[in-house]
Amino acid sequence: MPDIHWWRPYYACENFHLAAASGSEAQNWKCEYSNIEFGESWKRQWHWSQDGKNLGDWGVDDMEPTVGMLDGHYFVVGKRK
Repeated sequence: MPDIHWWRPYYACENFHLAAASGSEAQNWKCEYSNIEFGESWKRQWHWSQDGKNLGDWGVDDMEPTVGMLDGHYFVVGKRK
């Protein structure tokens, strides 16, 4: 996961996925983790809308558009047919 910026990764995410937004049919990208030392503060930052806009309350970058393909349960960045 990014440490504010995507080009500076810092933490690994155990479970990065689309999750149902609270009280809505929309889904948002979230990182679900069990052992990040900074806890709830960071958990709120690693949350993006389905189109990649950060939903946290302080300065983590929006997601960057990328090319890739689904390979089983994984999205492989840069992979093409």
